[in-house]
Amino acid sequence: MAVCGNLFVDPAVASTQYTAIADAYHSALALDKAVYGSLQAAEPDVVVCGSSDCANYFAGPSQRNVTLAAGTFVQAGGYVAPRITIVLTSATWDRNQYVLAHERSHVEVAARLNGKHVPAWFDEGLATYVGGEPPA
Repeated sequence: MAVCGNLFVDPAVASTQYTAIADAYHSALALDKAVYGSLQAAEPDVVVCGSSDCANYFAGPSQRNVTLAAGTFVQAGGYVAPRITIVLTSATWDRNQYVLAHERSHVEVAARLNGKHVPAWFDEGLATYVGGEPPA
């Protein structure tokens, strides 16, 4: 179910959560802009799962938060990401803005590097910083 823009929420999530999810989405963008300035990456699709079936379909058996490159095939569910897609599998809505900022950071780094490789430790470290970990 589309909530706003490219933000999609699993029907298993209570509609009373939609405002909090949309607010977390906008807060995450603000966190990324605070580090990167204007964002250069195209806005990814964001899927928020509230059920195990959704998480398995979009993220696979690990059911972890993930950023999928366009064309990524998720073996377990058969999902093929039509474009860059961030999948949030956590139901802890109070942390989703930070998790989304972390995942969105990966998208921004990839766009700025235009397909060039960056060490995983750098990409994860920067995303962790953007996402506010460790908390101050």
